[in-house]
Amino acid sequence: MISTPWRYLLIAVLLVLLGALVWRTPPETLKSLITDKPDPRRQYPIAYMNDVKTTQFDEQGHINYQLKATLFVHFEGEGRTTKERETNSFSELTKPFITLYNQDVLPWQASADEGISEKNGDQITLLGNVVLWQQSEQGIVSRVTTNKLVIQPKQQYAQTDKPVMISDPTGTTNAIGAKVFLPINKIELLSTVRGIYDAH
Repeated sequence: MISTPWRYLLIAVLLVLLGALVWRTPPETLKSLITDKPDPRRQYPIAYMNDVKTTQFDEQGHINYQLKATLFVHFEGEGRTTKERETNSFSELTKPFITLYNQDVLPWQASADEGISEKNGDQITLLGNVVLWQQSEQGIVSRVTTNKLVIQPKQQYAQTDKPVMISDPTGTTNAIGAKVFLPINKIELLSTVRGIYDAH
């Protein structure tokens, strides 16, 4: 057993070491240790499913989009009312694959490593190795690749602020950021646009 004088000395040494550690720690790190709390929604999903396939329809009864995922993990959102909780809920998706339908153009399809579905499915964020593509009736494929893409299925719209590459048989174009208007097959590149095209 440690004698009383040694015990006090040991406590004093520990306090000095703790003080030195706090002194050398940046203030923002200390603040984050005190204020940052783990999001309980991410710790406790309320549901999960394997090999999910869901179909969403518009007001006219036409298919708006179809979503597949190898894993679907759902987290309940915060809110006082059921509607608020539903609106703030989100789902984490593994290997999402989306087909977006429109009555006027051929479907667009998208895939990624991961995804997050929010706002009752009105916003789907695809993350990691994202590919958005459309194949014409002649078999010509137009492809958009990036690392993050936010899709709004009801609006038939997608956007990214990340580096993006557009490719088709005529060549490739690289840019930072893009807006994709699916019903009219229009892609608007935002900045730093560079293209390489086949002269044949």
